[in-house]
Amino acid sequence: MRHGFCRDLGFGEDDQRENIRHVGEVERLMVDAGRFIEVFVDTPLAIFEVRDPKVL
Repeated sequence: MRHGFCRDLGFGEDDQRENIRHVGEVERLMVDAGRFIEVFVDTPLAIFEVRDPKVL
């Protein structure tokens, strides 16, 4: 999504909110089309922080 549909958005707070809105809209379209797979990730925050190279 970041390299295509949302490539014009930065990583500021407003742009991140807009990115989430874009992703949500695409997900809604995929659900309507019957082409959506939900993935549940249960990882402690500390692990995500260690693995986050962009410090998002």
